[in-house]
Amino acid sequence: MALYLVACLVTLVVLVLAIRIGGWLSRKSPFVPLSVHYMFTRRCNYECGFCFHTEKTCHIESFENMQRGLWMLRRAGMKKINFAGGEPLLYPQLLSKLVAFCKKELGLESVSIVTNGSKLTERFMADAARYIDIIAVLCDSFDEQVNIRIGRGKGAHLAQVQEVAQLCRKYGVKFKINTVVNRYNMHEDMNEHIQALQPTRWKVFQVLVVEGEHDSDKTIRDARRFQITDDEFQQFCDRHSHNKCFVPESNRVMRSSYLILDEYMRFLNKGVGEPTESILDVGVQRALEHVYWDQNSFYERGGIYDWSKEPEGYNNIQFDKADFKKSMYLICIYDSFYPPNALKIILRSDIIQNQVRLHPGTNTISTAVAISDKIFTCLWLDGSADDICNACDRLADPGWIIHSHPANGMQAQ
Repeated sequence: MALYLVACLVTLVVLVLAIRIGGWLSRKSPFVPLSVHYMFTRRCNYECGFCFHTEKTCHIESFENMQRGLWMLRRAGMKKINFAGGEPLLYPQLLSKLVAFCKKELGLESVSIVTNGSKLTERFMADAARYIDIIAVLCDSFDEQVNIRIGRGKGAHLAQVQEVAQLCRKYGVKFKINTVVNRYNMHEDMNEHIQALQPTRWKVFQVLVVEGEHDSDKTIRDARRFQITDDEFQQFCDRHSHNKCFVPESNRVMRSSYLILDEYMRFLNKGVGEPTESILDVGVQRALEHVYWDQNSFYERGGIYDWSKEPEGYNNIQFDKADFKKSMYLICIYDSFYPPNALKIILRSDIIQNQVRLHPGTNTISTAVAISDKIFTCLWLDGSADDICNACDRLADPGWIIHSHPANGMQAQ
């Protein structure tokens, strides 16, 4: 009898351990929403026939709810926010408050806007440009008749694209172009125009039909007439891929590589119109559990890139001082909550030019993390350029560049 009880007890213990171990093994690591596209409005002054975010409602969350949701995303790991719509610049005062909040309060690495360009004004840029890293303008054709046929304005869209480019250059914001390749522009040669506009990034999308949004004659729009084949999209890409700014995205990559937040702060599954519950109600992690987001596709489409602008007024100072190990690969591990007014040093591999970025100040932090056979290092120091040289005698190659700037907010490239 005693042996039987012992056997039962052992069996029970093994069963409990198996359940717990199974739970540990099946437990998913938290999703990290590095880059989020927040489409806070569905309202738009254009009627692009393939737009998947159709104007079903005019709902906009209160600014207080937006702040709360954005804080939740930041704590979950968000580093980049992209404001889109609809047309976000139909609400210039709200948008100005949002970009300022994301830079000043959240300390995000990158704040960007996607716009059709028709409502971007000098007044908005004078007020908000300091908080914006990238402005992307939608431009699907350099033939105004094609733009009209698509629904992209009524004949003045190209002039608006030019104006956006000029305002971005004037205010030091990175200028980006987004193009949707579709049935009406797939044979166009845009090389000359792209080279003239010189965007820092040209995103080229294969037109995508989203289930439940614009995929039938029962939805507000029916985008099926714009669809092209994968081969037709590839032909367009082959014609333009020599441009350094060119970044293509096929339907396959797009469907699983974006985290899109709608006007209720719900995540959308791109390609399937069903949203999650609002992060305001269930939190970020619980909402993300119901989104299909493929991190590999995110990296494949170049989801992480040089997404921060250069701060205004920095100076380059060249100097040589080092006898360092050539085999060492060093790079900055960036945390947006670094102490203000600190000296920041970025040391990179031979592929990327070694840089030092200088902030006069009093705070000091030094961290180093070894990953695989490369060494990733971030140094925060006090002092002058000579202090930097002395502190880094063991670390990198000669040929430093110092970027000196008096203000806070220096970003790692």
